[in-house]
Amino acid sequence: MAKNTNDTSFRKINVDTIDSASGAPLEYEDVAGPNEATLQSLVSTKRYADVLKELARTIPLRSKNQQVKDQAAEIATRILGKFNKEAIASGLDGISGLESEAILHYVFRGFEIATENGTINALLAFHNGIFDKCGNGGVSRVVWSIYRLGPSQASSA
Repeated sequence: MAKNTNDTSFRKINVDTIDSASGAPLEYEDVAGPNEATLQSLVSTKRYADVLKELARTIPLRSKNQQVKDQAAEIATRILGKFNKEAIASGLDGISGLESEAILHYVFRGFEIATENGTINALLAFHNGIFDKCGNGGVSRVVWSIYRLGPSQASSA
C-alpha cells in the first residue's frame, strides 16, 4: 500500500516550462526576431543547420508586440520556403529537439500566412521531419504552449 507523505512540492512545477529531453526549464528570451540579411547569407552558403539555429535563437515568443511576431513569422516563412528536401533533412539533423520545436512554432504560423504552393510544401516537409525527430511530444508541446507567434485567442475573438 502506498504511504502518504503529504509532499506537495511536485504541484509547484509548471510542466509547460520543462524541456522533455533534459528536464531543464525552457527559456525563450524576449528578442526582436530574426535578421533576414543574416539568414539570407546563411542560406546562400548552404549552412542550413545554422539557419535553423538562428531562427530558433531569435524566436520572439515572449514578445508582447504582435507586429514583431508577425514580421518574424513572415521572414521565417520566406526563408523556410527556400529549403529543398535535402536541405530540410540536413538542417534538422544539425539541431536539437528544443530548436526543432521552436522551428515548429514558425511552421504552424507559416501554415496560416503562406500563399505559395512551394512554401506550403516546404513547411509540410519541415513538419514531417520535426515529427520524425520529436514525435508526438514535440508537436503537443508546441500546440499547447502558452507562447504563440500568432495573435492570442482573446484578441481575435
